[in-house]
Amino acid sequence: MSGNGGPVTRKPKLVLVGSGRNVYREYIFDALSAEVDLRLLDDRPTGWRGRYVEDHVVSDLTFDRAVEALHEEWARGRVDGIMTFEEQSVELAASLTRHFDLPGPAPEAVRRARDKHRMRSVWNTAGVRSARSELVASGQEAVRVAGELGYPVVVKPRSLAASAGVSLANGPEEVADSYARAAGARLTRYAVEEGPGVLVEEYLEGPEYSVEAVVSGAELVPLAVTEKVTGPLPLFEEKAHVVGPVEQWHRPMVELVDSAVRALGLRDTVVHAEVRLTPSGPAMIELGARIAGDMIGYLVDRATGTSISRLNARVALGNRVPATEVGPAGQDRRYAGVEFVYAPAAGKLRGFELAEEHSTRPWVDRVVRALDPGTEVAAPEEGGVGSRIGYVVVTGWSPEQVRSRLREVSEAVEVLVD
Repeated sequence: MSGNGGPVTRKPKLVLVGSGRNVYREYIFDALSAEVDLRLLDDRPTGWRGRYVEDHVVSDLTFDRAVEALHEEWARGRVDGIMTFEEQSVELAASLTRHFDLPGPAPEAVRRARDKHRMRSVWNTAGVRSARSELVASGQEAVRVAGELGYPVVVKPRSLAASAGVSLANGPEEVADSYARAAGARLTRYAVEEGPGVLVEEYLEGPEYSVEAVVSGAELVPLAVTEKVTGPLPLFEEKAHVVGPVEQWHRPMVELVDSAVRALGLRDTVVHAEVRLTPSGPAMIELGARIAGDMIGYLVDRATGTSISRLNARVALGNRVPATEVGPAGQDRRYAGVEFVYAPAAGKLRGFELAEEHSTRPWVDRVVRALDPGTEVAAPEEGGVGSRIGYVVVTGWSPEQVRSRLREVSEAVEVLVD
């Protein structure tokens, strides 16, 4: 009982699996810790995370070790839900929720979302429009399939994220090179264990977007739409994102994503669903059962006033999220964007500065250096996402205004390399 005789309201106890880097993920910890008692299950030292978590269980992120680490807390009623925002941990988190009989997506549904070959097969069977795609096991087979699909084609790893190993190929020689790139692509702990293979897919032409949504029960509740800015082909590296509320013209994309989510069998989770708007209508690219990376989740918060992190926690705790509770209205509609800053050339990072005249502008939300001085950095064309030095975030009242402000601020950032 409380001191005035009323009942004590206990904050829910939520286990967060994995943590990431503070420069990209601390906003999630900040949002969650205000509403839940946060318990971290991770194989990294506590570090900066200690400001937000009630407890940190250090464990190898394997199913057996994670069950062992959480069992006693669960038996004492100290685990009300489990969630993650890391791609490499979504299947583990789903398996843990099933083991402990907690709300969350089914492991088999999450597995379908992680394996791009299985994802395409499910969508094809369900009649969800996406790229024609075949799994290949050699460069020679990749060339044959590309000829059947027709050039250009996209060649990508079976799993991974952040567009790692993805490239466009316009002929047999380029396909062979792209196959080698995709087969050799690595991101720590990202690969699924469904077997080897590389995907060769038809190229869907048109601007790329993503729908950021919560799945409450089986109902898709769209929160925002992201406009993606990618670098020059043949790579598909994402250079910037502009996030805003769901508009009426987005509805065909949202309906397609709803069909894609239902086909995969996902529920009680958050989704980041990538879509291309082709001349003949929207088509699915891929889908992640988690909060988007690249600060997109933060942009959703800034653009809509709705915390996607807290909504993720709500469904992980078994609560429903009515569509009427999310999104801005009337004059509150706004937009937010992020642009990544790269080194001008390979070398050792010496400085990352923004002139005060830009940093004090009210629409400059944050300017963040992601790498420590002294770090060896690659040239942008060689290092991919690993060559990002930092990023800038701005807000505005239209996508055009946000894009203009991003360009102005990112060009004003001075990166010193020697």
